[in-house]
This record gives sequence, structure tokens and C-alpha cells, in this order.
Amino acid sequence: MRLETLAVHAGAAVDAETGALAPPLHLSTTYEHAPDGS
Repeated sequence: MRLETLAVHAGAAVDAETGALAPPLHLSTTYEHAPDGS
């Protein structure tokens, strides 16, 4: 691995349950709607 990759993952441990090497990204958003539903 390149130095940059090693630096970004320094201190991270392998997840025992999934075997993941990096934490997952949870992409989500929430929208506020007007009371009439529009």
C-alpha cells in the first residue's frame, strides 16, 4: 500500500463481525415537507 493509504487507515481495526477494513458510509438525507404534504 502507498503511504497515503496507510496513513488514512492508521489505527483502524478489522471489524470482527463483517471483516470490513474501513467503516461503512451511510449516505442518507431527510427532507422537511409542508403540512399539506407538498
